[in-house]
Amino acid sequence: MTLTSLVTLAGVGVAVSGTTLEMLRQSGMAAGRGIDAIRLAIAAVLLPAAGAVPVFGKSRHKGTLDRR
Repeated sequence: MTLTSLVTLAGVGVAVSGTTLEMLRQSGMAAGRGIDAIRLAIAAVLLPAAGAVPVFGKSRHKGTLDRR
């Protein structure tokens, strides 16, 4: 379930990034600066999520590992 969520989030991120880049370019921002702004915004959202996945994944499967 977690992998599906991350892949879905990545796909939505790509779509939103493309739309945002086009909007920034139409407002006069250079493409390079727009890409940098989008990368920073994506990193700000995904880095905490990537750190949370191992923490919640271990706690969720902890009981399963004890039954071996």
